[in-house]
Amino acid sequence: MKTKRRPLRFLLLLGAAFLFAYLVFTLGLSGYYTYNLLHPACPVAADAQPGYDLVSLTMADGVELSGWWHAPQNNSVIIMLPGSGGNRDAMLPYAQPLAQAGYGIMILESRNCAGHMVTLGWRESEDMQTMLGYALSQPDVEWVGALGFSVGGAAALNAAADDERIQTVVAMGQYANLYTEFTNSAGAVMSYEWQIDNLVAMEYWLFTGVSSAALSPEEDIRLITSRPVLLIFGELEIANGNGYAQAEAGGSNTELWVIPGAGHGGYIQAAGDEVGERIAEFFDASFNQ
Repeated sequence: MKTKRRPLRFLLLLGAAFLFAYLVFTLGLSGYYTYNLLHPACPVAADAQPGYDLVSLTMADGVELSGWWHAPQNNSVIIMLPGSGGNRDAMLPYAQPLAQAGYGIMILESRNCAGHMVTLGWRESEDMQTMLGYALSQPDVEWVGALGFSVGGAAALNAAADDERIQTVVAMGQYANLYTEFTNSAGAVMSYEWQIDNLVAMEYWLFTGVSSAALSPEEDIRLITSRPVLLIFGELEIANGNGYAQAEAGGSNTELWVIPGAGHGGYIQAAGDEVGERIAEFFDASFNQ
């Protein structure tokens, strides 16, 4: 009897070893991806920009972030946040046409540039609130709009949903819901891709303490339907970002601009100066109401 049991025991041990190795590899792979997603590299930023002052702001959780401040000429300021990993220079191409039109500019770097974890919209929305407070504390500032790209766009919509002092929002290339963003490329249920994507969503919660499903620009935009919103997507990214559904959720005060041939972040490359001009015109129309 003992000799008959040995092959079965061996097979059970072999199966357990395979399962253990599978779990270690899968958890390691998803954990590596999640960690790098929340700790992207930060490009080197310039030391000085003509017309801009380098400022340092303390966020709600005590993190110090640097940014650019350009004083307004028309009593209005646009607060700006780049995508995940963007430095304080990342939004300057969008800022310059607005500064030339008289708007004040407040640009803040991504949290990773100060050595901290990014949260893909949660802490970044709180950072927008700090930027709003700074802008409104400056002399003669009476009106504030927000402009964000990708994670910054998600943060801008969430911050506006929480604070009516943000009068107008331009959001570019943001996800519709972070959980969906993590899992919308998944294959069939229980496929390896499905397992990895759902593990990333779970590990995001473990790293941040926040459910990715709770970060939903598509729901945030429903709370700001009384204010003007411009959504900008590239033709090649809008399906992944569920941009049409976001625009529909915003109602009649939300405009959608789909830039032909553009991918994620490739708006100026595809449409040139029209991007800055259209954003400035949108803020002008809201500001002059």
